[in-house]
Amino acid sequence: MSNRLNRIPFADLWWLVIGLLLFVFFLHAAFYFTGTIVFGLFLYYATRPCYRYIRGVIPNGTISAVFSMAIITLPCVFTAIYTATIAYQEIYYAVNTADSETVRLFLEPVVKIVPVESAEAVMIGLRSPYQAIRHGFDPVLISQYLDTIIHSASYVSTLLFHLLIALIVTFYLLRDGHRLRDFFLSSFQARGGTAERYLIAVDYSFHKIFFGNILNAIITGLIAAVAFHGFNFIAPSGLGIPYPTLLGIISGLSSLIPFIGMKLTYFPLTAYLVGTIWYHEAWGLAWFPILFFGLTWIFVDAIPDLFLRPYISGGDIHLGSLMLAYLFGPMLMGWYGLFLFPMIVAAAFHFLRIIVPEFAGSNNLTLDDFTS
Repeated sequence: MSNRLNRIPFADLWWLVIGLLLFVFFLHAAFYFTGTIVFGLFLYYATRPCYRYIRGVIPNGTISAVFSMAIITLPCVFTAIYTATIAYQEIYYAVNTADSETVRLFLEPVVKIVPVESAEAVMIGLRSPYQAIRHGFDPVLISQYLDTIIHSASYVSTLLFHLLIALIVTFYLLRDGHRLRDFFLSSFQARGGTAERYLIAVDYSFHKIFFGNILNAIITGLIAAVAFHGFNFIAPSGLGIPYPTLLGIISGLSSLIPFIGMKLTYFPLTAYLVGTIWYHEAWGLAWFPILFFGLTWIFVDAIPDLFLRPYISGGDIHLGSLMLAYLFGPMLMGWYGLFLFPMIVAAAFHFLRIIVPEFAGSNNLTLDDFTS
């Protein structure tokens, strides 16, 4: 190795140093957008089968990429809009039918900014902001509301910015991914060699992992919708699951977040059922939320998340390895560990399967060379 470096001209070493500096700078910049880039890769592998099908019909790569991304993103957008509309209608109905004291009791533990004497003003503000201005709000309360709005707007704008970057990454990978692959293989003269076999194997595993997540979300959503409709058949009067189809769709989308995703749906649902029983003091119906929570946790949450997801997205990677990757990824890396840690497991698996035997064979190495 040292003899080869000694034969490199001095000018070429400078170019090598410049290249390394550029590479380090690129990694440093990408580090701050790790989750966004990984999410963009997830969207790319999730939409690529659809893109390839559409590309067979529409020759234009740009149009095909836009259509493919729309097919994946528009259902999520429509679901979010529909959910927000229903939430607004339910909140508006509750505010206009409940008394001020009930509203204060529910708001105080959550926002902790509603004093007893301002309950009537809060009711007026929720029902009609214009009437609230006319009647006069506590200036401190208005300041708190404005701060909440500003912080929420800042959070939403940051989220939309990262989502835009992820969509840009997805778009250019769909349209120009083959050019990037060809450039890499040609630049490193790796076409037809070990590096190309490794990249093909890793690419296939990434496809299985990420597209498998989408299939798991669809199947989980169907299971949840059917289960919620089934619970409504045995639910006591006035204690059913509201909007079971919508909640099934939301359950499928939230299942993209392993281990806690589904809990974002049926935990609040269980709390809603318990709250309804508590409000009406119908403790004889307590069996229903207990049954709902137990069966949903087993058949809608645990089984799909622990067994269905790794089975669908496993491919040639061991089921247990992927199960541990989905378990430890979010714990070690945060939310994007759901996508990144399985990628690392897949890359390491194929490195051991393809690169290590090739390296050991070409250098006549055995295990004794590393242990002696």
